[in-house]
Amino acid sequence: MFKRVTVFSLQCFAVCSYNMDTPTFKNVFKIIKFNFSLMGIPSNKSMLTLKFFFLVSSVVLMLVEEVSFFVKKMAPENFLELTILAPCICVGLLSVLKIIPVALHRSTVFDLADELNSLSTKILIDPKKNNGIKRDIMMLRKLIKYYFILNLLLISVYNFSTPFYILYHYIMTREEIFFLPYAVVVPFSTETWLNWFIVYLHSIFCGFICVLFFTTVDGLYFILTSYLCSLFAVLSKDTQELSNINDNALNEIVKRHRHVLNGNMRSWFDFDEYENQRLSISVQMVRNEFKIQKYYSVVDDKGTKTTTTECE
Repeated sequence: MFKRVTVFSLQCFAVCSYNMDTPTFKNVFKIIKFNFSLMGIPSNKSMLTLKFFFLVSSVVLMLVEEVSFFVKKMAPENFLELTILAPCICVGLLSVLKIIPVALHRSTVFDLADELNSLSTKILIDPKKNNGIKRDIMMLRKLIKYYFILNLLLISVYNFSTPFYILYHYIMTREEIFFLPYAVVVPFSTETWLNWFIVYLHSIFCGFICVLFFTTVDGLYFILTSYLCSLFAVLSKDTQELSNINDNALNEIVKRHRHVLNGNMRSWFDFDEYENQRLSISVQMVRNEFKIQKYYSVVDDKGTKTTTTECE
């Protein structure tokens, strides 16, 4: 037991010492875990926290208020106003529909993340394989980082521009307006500053939560599928570079990836048909790329030895 722990420690040290610039799976995935903690989704197998139900309920309440406004104002003269509100309703509904399946399958998500972390760690130990996926991993980390930053900046500018618009309108016209970033219907008047401020805080809070929901799910899919493609690329390259094709060598290669090929990846995508189809297409492309050949040696009557191949 001590020997195994020592070997594993040396392997981890080798990963860190060989190339400090190549991020590990944990480094890339930590932003997703942090967002999950903000949403009240635990990383262990415990139950969902009250924070998660509160956030989802707030977004659902916001959707009810927006849909009520949409139905109430449905008329030809309000067409432009309704077209502004329609994308907000769709994004809010989409964010809820995205986060609920992920929360229900959270154990599968973290089990798959652990398996990908284990497989990627073994790959990073090998300098040749490390160089093969380093560019993709570096690009993945940058895209995830800028994706979250960009969405945070966009929603912040939209949410906090409302008070400046009200101030600008008052300076230019000396008229008080109680403008809200999202058109909603509430059971009380928003023509007073206190009521307006309460609805405004509720609106921008739900806006941030919606962005948190859909960006986290999008980033999660992006990280998992990108690492899966990297592992398939390594598997394909290992198969093509085999000098002597035999069952033991193939079994050893596939054994490193069997958990991802047959286990949690399939169950993870079962609840999303679109993602399941996309994964199937990716797997089929990888399978078509594998050119496993059988070599046959034939000796003719003159003693000349020739080699023929057959692709499977």
